[in-house]
Amino acid sequence: MRIPVLEPRALHLWLLHLDEVYGLAAREAGLLPPEEQQRAQRMPGPARDRYLATRVALRRLLCAYTGAPAPLLRFRIGAEGKPHLPPPWSGVQFNISHSGAWSLLAFRAHEPVGVDVERIRSGTPVLPIARRFFTAPEADAIDAAGPEDGRALFFRLWTRKEALVKARGSAMLLEAGRFTLPLSEEPAELAMDGRTWHVCEPRIAPGYAAALATPVPAPELLSMDYPSETLKA
Repeated sequence: MRIPVLEPRALHLWLLHLDEVYGLAAREAGLLPPEEQQRAQRMPGPARDRYLATRVALRRLLCAYTGAPAPLLRFRIGAEGKPHLPPPWSGVQFNISHSGAWSLLAFRAHEPVGVDVERIRSGTPVLPIARRFFTAPEADAIDAAGPEDGRALFFRLWTRKEALVKARGSAMLLEAGRFTLPLSEEPAELAMDGRTWHVCEPRIAPGYAAALATPVPAPELLSMDYPSETLKA
């Protein structure tokens, strides 16, 4: 599998449309370690297919980036549950997220990265959640925006916060109310943990919000589709 080189200033974002890969990933489930295969078998059919598709794509991409065979790429888990590769492959940093019909897989060399995607669901009680977990200015802005715009703002802020928290290796529900994000859709920079973090919003599809977070300097973002044909190769 040939992919672009992961240059030091690059951030690679792979988009996987899950509804196009039902059943395909099961053919390559052998790439996954036993614990992931067993976890998949406990899931109902559609959830299992989406989980397998995402995990197989992650393994194939990590094999391509590191040059290592899949059996050698056994993850280690950080204090907050974030997986990473051990040496000599620890220079390839990665993070994944999936919601609805999409999975996102982000990779950067040597610097942590966090990604989040959320389907904008009409039934989500956005204001009560924002009042509980966001800062007061953010919740007030969601309330003032009205039902439709407020819902879109909530999911934009949620994905930005989730991506930043995942990049830092901390826990979303503990951290979301400890920092206030700019309300603009433009890329933002925030100082936290003695570092400056870059947060931006890649465009995925109508009805979805997504965000990426990584330390500055801002990387050169390359977005690529991971088509179903790749899973067949």
